[in-house]
Amino acid sequence: MKGFPRYFQAFVVSVFIFGLGAMPLSLILLKTRDIGSLTIYVPLMYFVYNASSAFFAVPFGRLADKFGKRKVIALGFCAAILSYVVFALFSNILAIYLGFILFGLYSAMTDGVERAKISRLVSYHVLAQGEGFLTASWGISSLLAGFVGGAIWTFIGPSAAFFYGATMMTLGLILFVLLNGFSNRHASYT
Repeated sequence: MKGFPRYFQAFVVSVFIFGLGAMPLSLILLKTRDIGSLTIYVPLMYFVYNASSAFFAVPFGRLADKFGKRKVIALGFCAAILSYVVFALFSNILAIYLGFILFGLYSAMTDGVERAKISRLVSYHVLAQGEGFLTASWGISSLLAGFVGGAIWTFIGPSAAFFYGATMMTLGLILFVLLNGFSNRHASYT
């Protein structure tokens, strides 16, 4: 990332740290085992997650345009952390629904908004490369989160895996707020 502005580097690093706790959705869907052995729960919760993400994506995109992308991304990070805490502490059907709705909110608040944020942090001439760095940070951190989260899930248990994820995501949120806070001086950073 040499040659990119520091506020861009801070953004990518904080997203990477957050991503170290964001386990792949396929692993999270295993939480449905807690509510019964019916195989319908896996596609049902996948639907709940996707419906939540699709339903809230446009409204949160509007909020990001109006109040600032950084604020909406931080709220999205909070929704993911809260979903993991719900998954770690509760195993009833209502909690599982709530967890997947919150995780869908996280996707709605961050997926498109992070990409839009990148377009403000780097010049037009290196935008594709900046997008590449962001995508690489997501991919590498997701791979590591899946490996570590899956190992914790297997050897300690699901609750421990979700607490690990919530802890890493909280560190990423703190870094996001602290490292990117100085960038408020830059007019392009909202």
